[in-house]
Amino acid sequence: MKKIVLTLALAAFAFAANAQFVIGGQIGFNTNGGNGWTSNTIGTTTTEYAVPADGHTNLVIAPKFGYNINPQMHVGIVLGFTSNTVKDYRVFSTYYTRHKDFEGWEKTTTTGFYIAPYFRFSFLNANRLTFFAEAQAAYGFTPAVKTHTFRTGIGGVVSGIDETVTGNTTTSKFSLTIVPGVNCRFSNRFSADLYVDLLGLAFTTFTSHTLAIDDGDIRESKRTSNSFSCIANLNAETLEDHLGLFRLGFNYHF
Repeated sequence: MKKIVLTLALAAFAFAANAQFVIGGQIGFNTNGGNGWTSNTIGTTTTEYAVPADGHTNLVIAPKFGYNINPQMHVGIVLGFTSNTVKDYRVFSTYYTRHKDFEGWEKTTTTGFYIAPYFRFSFLNANRLTFFAEAQAAYGFTPAVKTHTFRTGIGGVVSGIDETVTGNTTTSKFSLTIVPGVNCRFSNRFSADLYVDLLGLAFTTFTSHTLAIDDGDIRESKRTSNSFSCIANLNAETLEDHLGLFRLGFNYHF
């Protein structure tokens, strides 16, 4: 019995010593906004009106946990959280140009979660660079969308309102994708992955489910759409056109 336990312990130690576990992932944040103005001249009087620009904020947090089976094959899973907020002033643009001190906007916030197991096959090694193809199956879920509407009342033209409403539409998305990429090894512990979404295969199914209850009446709708794409987008005129088609992630190996 002691020999069996000792053998199992030595086997477990050897496995751990040779294991190539990887943790990493992606994190991203961007936001934009601004201000503008317009003016009206009546006779000799010119009045300027502030017209804010639409705002947009996006946050992505996607930790990754993986294991190198051998130098060519790697498996893992990605857990993701996304938050997207759009602040829209255009819905009240008419009132901005009519009333100098009017303010109004509509802000929509959508949060989502996803889980994505993946398999990577490396086919070319060039010094510190390793080229690979990665297949990923992802399932994402978006709970109810929250909308916040605010507007001030000006001379009875628009009634003042400030309300937040949580919508009743949920969405889910399942996708299968295969994209190429390259891994750059900085040291034995650190590396970076660059995914090239210019090329790839993708299948996606998207489902939207809406349930509305109004004075006892129940309205329910469900819509599903499917898409398949073979991507070979190599015709952009400048690199700037392609920047959104590259994804960068960092890894720690232990």
